Amino acid sequence: IGIVVDDAIVVVEAVHAKMEQTHEKAKPATISAMNEITGAIISISRQSPAYLRHRLFTHEGLHGIYFTQENFRNIVADVFEHTDPRSRLFLRRYFEVEPTLKYNTKDTYLLQNEYMAYLLQQGTSYLEEYYLTRLIRQGAIRAAEPELCKYIAATKAKAFVQAAEQMSSFLYTHWGIKGGRIYLAELKRF
Repeated sequence: IGIVVDDAIVVVEAVHAKMEQTHEKAKPATISAMNEITGAIISISRQSPAYLRHRLFTHEGLHGIYFTQENFRNIVADVFEHTDPRSRLFLRRYFEVEPTLKYNTKDTYLLQNEYMAYLLQQGTSYLEEYYLTRLIRQGAIRAAEPELCKYIAATKAKAFVQAAEQMSSFLYTHWGIKGGRIYLAELKRF
């Protein structure tokens, strides 16, 4: 997970710096920044197991859709607001206490974006297992929020599965992709 987060931070910071330095719009700044940092990102990713590379690609691809598609951001915000409050609190606390993350969860844009990516980076059929066998068992969240971990276990992460199904349905209807299933990427030079 740390590599995924580090790669995402490197990309976002590189694009942001490029936009500030050159005053380019998002798309040209992204292309320019990626030309400069792609080698480092790919070399790190090649060291990761195949399942993690797939999850990384999906996670980051979903961020791209979130950043560029207002209608998707609106759906994510609506689903986030209607997710069971205790489940939302679990994920917020996970983002705050996990040593490799330490996200600023007061930033609603960041919180909703990561919420979406963590729910959709794997297919919805794997989501319950991901939360029950991985996230609630990680030391930092278990120590900080044992009752929330028990709650997620007792509910079998149902709120997250329902939220992922709603967002995945929107993605499929509009772009033909589902959570955990981004198979086609096309790079065009402009």
